[in-house]
Amino acid sequence: VADRLNYETTDDDEENWDLCWSDLSVSADRVSRLKCFQLLNHFPGMLEICRKGPLSRNMQRMSQRLPSDYNFYPMSYILPDQLEEFV
Repeated sequence: VADRLNYETTDDDEENWDLCWSDLSVSADRVSRLKCFQLLNHFPGMLEICRKGPLSRNMQRMSQRLPSDYNFYPMSYILPDQLEEFV
C-alpha cells in the first residue's frame, strides 16, 4: 500500500516522517514529541477501549456513575475475576 500511495518507508531512527503505522501502543511522551505534520495510528491509553476486558471494566464503572447514560450495552463479565457473578 505504501508503494502504491508513493510513500517511502524509513528506518525507526528517521525523524522526518509523515505516518507511523505500528502494532504497538504509543506513550504520551512519544505523542508529545510529534511534529505538527506527523500522524500515528494509535493514541495513549487506547488499550483501555480496544481490548474487551478493559473496555467492559470501564463501561461498568461509567454505568455505576451515570446509570441512565450507560444502559446501552449488554451485561458483561470479566473472567476469571467475576466468575462467581457469571455463574
